Amino acid sequence: MNPITLSKAHLKASKTNYFAHLLQAFSLGFTLIYAGILSIIHSLLPFLFPASSANKVTWMYVRVILDSANPEIKAFNAQELALREARIKKQSELH
Repeated sequence: MNPITLSKAHLKASKTNYFAHLLQAFSLGFTLIYAGILSIIHSLLPFLFPASSANKVTWMYVRVILDSANPEIKAFNAQELALREARIKKQSELH
């Protein structure tokens, strides 16, 4: 399918425009890089940044997943939560 058509459909599903999406995706991308760097530093020196990466990922989860208007993202989140519940149930049955 045409990349422009796919982009327009994604922006419409996300209820945003190109420039707002550009800024948000760019910002989130750099946030992920930042969290990754903090995590690498933390792996080498555990006393540094003990919760920074987890806090950034949690912040992104809330901002991107829970606050998303995109039904594809909502469906993926529901699927992941169902898989999580199944793992928890399986683990509790083993103990």
